[in-house]
Amino acid sequence: MLQAYTSTPSGVALTANTPINLVTNKIVKGCTVSHTEGSNSIYLKKCGTYKVDFNGIFVSSGEATPITVQMYNGTAPIVDAKATANSASNTDYVNLSFSTFVDVPPSCRAVNNIGVISFVNVNADVMLLANVTVLKVRWLTWWRMFMVLGANIGQVTKQSLC
Repeated sequence: MLQAYTSTPSGVALTANTPINLVTNKIVKGCTVSHTEGSNSIYLKKCGTYKVDFNGIFVSSGEATPITVQMYNGTAPIVDAKATANSASNTDYVNLSFSTFVDVPPSCRAVNNIGVISFVNVNADVMLLANVTVLKVRWLTWWRMFMVLGANIGQVTKQSLC
């Protein structure tokens, strides 16, 4: 489990199409998720399904503009992990949030599957808060294990169970 955030009461100006740095790790538990304070990448290190929540407070850098935050897995945008709102001026604060699931497939000797997620501000805006929580969803892992055991009795390996 991970909760990481950046909170700046006066706001920090962001460059368009640049990942958002998360300055503080509030909670880091287990070995499935990692993040270095101050960086923009979160690593999903074990196979399985993860629930990712993002919320943030943004304001336009001056003129009326839509404000958009998009989640990426590596260099690919996650289509259903995007939020947009219109800010009419530099005093019109907007709250952006979304939740999604990310699936990290099992690795093998030839392929090391690690999810690397980041959150990109599409426009040049001012951010006051960005908060991210990542939780590995265990019940889906147990369901996967049941399916592997039921389908492949005698062929179960540590790698197939994650």
